[in-house]
Amino acid sequence: MKGNIHWLVAIAVIVAIVVATPVLLGQIVNTSASQWRVSSVWAGVVPGEMTEGVFGNSSRIAGIYLMRYGSGYNIYENLANYVDNGTYWIDSIPGPDGTLTVEYETLFDILVAVEGDAENDVPQPMAYACKENIKIQILLTGEITYSDNSTDLVEYVFENDNYYQTNGGIHVNALFDNNGNGWVVRAGQSFNWSISYSVWG
Repeated sequence: MKGNIHWLVAIAVIVAIVVATPVLLGQIVNTSASQWRVSSVWAGVVPGEMTEGVFGNSSRIAGIYLMRYGSGYNIYENLANYVDNGTYWIDSIPGPDGTLTVEYETLFDILVAVEGDAENDVPQPMAYACKENIKIQILLTGEITYSDNSTDLVEYVFENDNYYQTNGGIHVNALFDNNGNGWVVRAGQSFNWSISYSVWG
């Protein structure tokens, strides 16, 4: 009989825990309104203005680069270091409406360098200083047609401060290389580009 009493007590305790758990969880409320938002990123920005070791400049595009496909440039480096080095670099887009030149039949990669700010950005910082909280959308039209959003697999953090923290910053290169094949334009061809950068916060 004593054994039965112990079982009844144990069952009663388990039932009480199961019933109480949803009530306790219901008291935890996330009041944040985090969402993807497009950053105003281009005003007055020229490729190469990203300063290594300096964070808190707001979330923005710091440069768009055409790099020679297969040339061996280091994607975990500030691409501004390659400007005018013809072995690796082809051209940079100097602003929101920039024009670039590339020799025909030359394979190239498109890279977008961005800064992410989880502390000082206005109107609202990104939630955490990590590549999971950035998204770059690319649209190519004309002789080359392509549309895609960056994923973590093509985003390379080459510098950070307090990574994954709410008071940190990151510098990231996003690689668009035509699924590993590089891009190429034929003689007389051209294409248009549009880049949009969003952060989650």
